[in-house]
Amino acid sequence: EPVLVGYSVEGTIVDPILEPRAVLAPIMVVGQPFSERVAAFARKLLETLQYRLVSMDIRQSGPGVWVTLRIRPATRVRHIAVEGNWPIFEQEILRRLSLRPGSLLPDEDFERRRVLEEDQERLVDFLHRQGFFQARIDITAEQREGETEANLIVSLHKGPDYQVGKITVDGNAALENEEVLRHLRQRWLGLFADRFSQARLEDDLREVETLYQTKGFYRARVTSNFDPRTSADLASQTVRFHVHVREQKRIDV
Repeated sequence: EPVLVGYSVEGTIVDPILEPRAVLAPIMVVGQPFSERVAAFARKLLETLQYRLVSMDIRQSGPGVWVTLRIRPATRVRHIAVEGNWPIFEQEILRRLSLRPGSLLPDEDFERRRVLEEDQERLVDFLHRQGFFQARIDITAEQREGETEANLIVSLHKGPDYQVGKITVDGNAALENEEVLRHLRQRWLGLFADRFSQARLEDDLREVETLYQTKGFYRARVTSNFDPRTSADLASQTVRFHVHVREQKRIDV
């Protein structure tokens, strides 16, 4: 391995207090071997300082090598705007993103696209659970030439909202079907069909368990086979699922 005889850092320095050359000094030691491991460590260290290594030039210099590191500030997210989210609150969308204002954004097209697509998939899954089974998400990054900050635009195309459709029940020997179903139909004010929500379904299942407990079935468990991938019926725009009741033994007190 060649010996390091010296190195320089070129590029725009954002924070003079954390000057990259000084931070690199403990690993870029003059007189010590310069290996691939040292080069990789230097790259990682620059990333923690929020710099991108543009190039690393290594040239022979006397008995060893001189290394020139060319850097630039990493791209960061400046602001995130959400469009088309009503009736879902903007914060409900933002808190499900992995990216935040100040987050680093990859500069390579492939890696940036991968990061944005992962957040898009995360939001699509969330919207499916909110009853928007035809939802589509577009996240774009707007960045001017030469700038090191980008604005993200999150565009929601929710599509129609789905309502609870056919529900089947088994295992409910102690309660009539209708008594169980009226807790699961997700109606607004108890009268009008409301948009399906998986969170509400989970609450409704617990409500049926509570109903069983009032009748002495303290160990009753009520579950459903709802699955965002298979429970939505596109033709009727409804959600169909099966509910299974495990009443277990009644306890008289």
